[in-house]
Amino acid sequence: MFGRQYEEDAIQKLKTAINAHSIVKCGLFIDEIYEMLACTPDGVVEEEDAIVKVKALYRAEPMDVYRNRRRGQRRRDLLHDDQRNEQIPPRTQILITLRFLASGAFYKVIGDFAGISKSTVWSIIHRVIHRIASLRDEYIHFPTTQQEIRQTQADFFVRFGFPRVVGCIDCKHIQIRSFGGPDAELFRNRDNYFSINTQVVCNAHLEITDIVARWPGSSHDSTIFHNSRLMANFEAANYQDGLLLGDAGYPSLPFLMTPVAQPNTPQEVLYNESQIRTRGHIERLFGIWARKWPFISGSRFKHRENTFAAIVALAVLHNIVRQRQLMWIGRVTGDVNEYTRIIHNTFNIQPNQNARQQIIDNYFYRLIHD
Repeated sequence: MFGRQYEEDAIQKLKTAINAHSIVKCGLFIDEIYEMLACTPDGVVEEEDAIVKVKALYRAEPMDVYRNRRRGQRRRDLLHDDQRNEQIPPRTQILITLRFLASGAFYKVIGDFAGISKSTVWSIIHRVIHRIASLRDEYIHFPTTQQEIRQTQADFFVRFGFPRVVGCIDCKHIQIRSFGGPDAELFRNRDNYFSINTQVVCNAHLEITDIVARWPGSSHDSTIFHNSRLMANFEAANYQDGLLLGDAGYPSLPFLMTPVAQPNTPQEVLYNESQIRTRGHIERLFGIWARKWPFISGSRFKHRENTFAAIVALAVLHNIVRQRQLMWIGRVTGDVNEYTRIIHNTFNIQPNQNARQQIIDNYFYRLIHD
């Protein structure tokens, strides 16, 4: 899709760059001697006796963790400090790790595919996963400045119509093997399998803005949130008037909006519909995340530290891919000035009062009766 969208532009730029008189469209080419060899180029440069093929680099963008000049030190970290020949280059190590995370294949299968031993594959995957996880601060960012908060709120509002939202929060159980030891049963969740209960917050563009991946499967979602740095920052009013949206498993807090258990008025019904529709964004994120990276559906790692790092690494990779997708398809962003005029000049949430009820009475009531 992406290559076809910009194919004509690419051909025109190539035509200008090589001073070609014309690039003619063509069909199938078959080798005269070896008839099993064929190709379908996107054009032919007649005066150069050459063919043109346009390719989109979008699918290779996760290699940014390898290519970026600012991360030269991380590339060097993937090289061994010795003088032996036949070292596996960082690019190959990245590709091996991505194939493992994207396919869920066994180490031996990956090794046979790459022509290296099973033990080497194990070493490469765990080393690269920790390096990717170290990119967390660069790719996973929760809005903190006033400009970032207002833009995030405007993005949610233009898509869903719910005011003051800076993120949707939920937890996902990532299945694991039992780690063993005296606390092994702590990782058994209510569905009777071992898991890590991972707290995730997303923005309106399906990017992960916060992740906590260290709690055992027996931990409740609200327990994880109450012990997170994110809640401490909200309590300290570091995110101004920003709100999170969560499901009924979370308590209703001044900064955390949950559904009304038993809506009795039209405005409460409208609030629930808007809240559930907006919060469903995090469920869509989980679906995309799990489909792209089968590791999310089940980890075979034996050590918890490696599993924690792998989950964070997959969040980083998700954001890398998502940001490149948004570069191609464009971001649906809200107008901050228009949002401020509609929302912040319309009603204010008074402290020490029920914030959820204020939103229902001041905003959703007005939508029905105005």
